[in-house]
Amino acid sequence: MADGQIKSVTCKGRALDMDFDDSYEILHLHTDNYFKVNFSAIDFTPKGIMNPCKTVKGMYARVYYYHIKGHPHEGDLISVQLRK
Repeated sequence: MADGQIKSVTCKGRALDMDFDDSYEILHLHTDNYFKVNFSAIDFTPKGIMNPCKTVKGMYARVYYYHIKGHPHEGDLISVQLRK
């Protein structure tokens, strides 16, 4: 788990790559299918339908991910809790 800011998001098909700044390091997070990642909002209500490929860059969040063995700054994305 990490708390910080989403710095960039790149999507290709259903695959999503995210650079996430947790104030200590930049984490490179990935999922092959972002439809399987649980996105939620804490302490605010998003306007309309959120598209993680277009609307979450720059937002603060808590991310949950699995570490990739042998790659300390990379992980497989599990869930994203967006915050104001």
